Amino acid sequence: MIDTAGLRGKLPDYAFDEFQFLVAQLGRTQVRNQVRADFYDMHNRWEDLQVAIPPRFRNIQVASGWAAKAVDHLARRVRMESFTLPGAGSLDAFGVQELWDDNYMDVDLPQATTSAFVHSPGFLATMEGDTDLGEPDVVFSAHDALHATGRWNWSRRGLDSALLILDVDHSYEGGLVAATSGEPIRLMFFHEDRVYDCRRDRVGGVYSQFWSVEVQEHALGRIPVEPLLYHPRTSRPFGGSRITRGVIYLVNAALR
Repeated sequence: MIDTAGLRGKLPDYAFDEFQFLVAQLGRTQVRNQVRADFYDMHNRWEDLQVAIPPRFRNIQVASGWAAKAVDHLARRVRMESFTLPGAGSLDAFGVQELWDDNYMDVDLPQATTSAFVHSPGFLATMEGDTDLGEPDVVFSAHDALHATGRWNWSRRGLDSALLILDVDHSYEGGLVAATSGEPIRLMFFHEDRVYDCRRDRVGGVYSQFWSVEVQEHALGRIPVEPLLYHPRTSRPFGGSRITRGVIYLVNAALR
């Protein structure tokens, strides 16, 4: 889990409470999200019911691509190619083409679509870039549900807050989840009209338990993060994975 104690006092109390909620929510969903990622990548271990498989065959490595097919069959049909504006207006006046080119959105958006079908939701975020590091003025990025979460607002039909894991310490053993392979060292927390860029301090080449927080303010009236959803419904506003329990059962049955 993310060490939230190091951020106490670095965030306002009301924001820290929301931050802790998102950390807990991310932790609750990671196990099942990792299971679906494993099925998509064909890294899942098949389930032995201890009934019909002789012991000498129980360590055989077998794989099925059915879970990946359930995702890719639809993902290949969803390809965002460009934005259009009704009438004679030009998107260049809004900087859309520049944003598209600077952030390689033709590459990132298909990946975001696939991630959304694997987990539902995926997340798209927009934030201020660090030009000193070679980033564009505006950074557009896609994130999967293993590394991002948010609080859904039923009235606004959007997110009230969001948390993104942007970087991890790969030298750390026993990290957040298998997919991150390390302890988080940079987080982006979106809440109300502020974005909190949280980075672990580094001392002598080693990351400490202390955090530095940079605050970016905006006047958007909403957080600049949107969920990518598959099959949302009133009881499940974040939707559901294409790798359903039925797909998982069929894969396990076929492997047995």
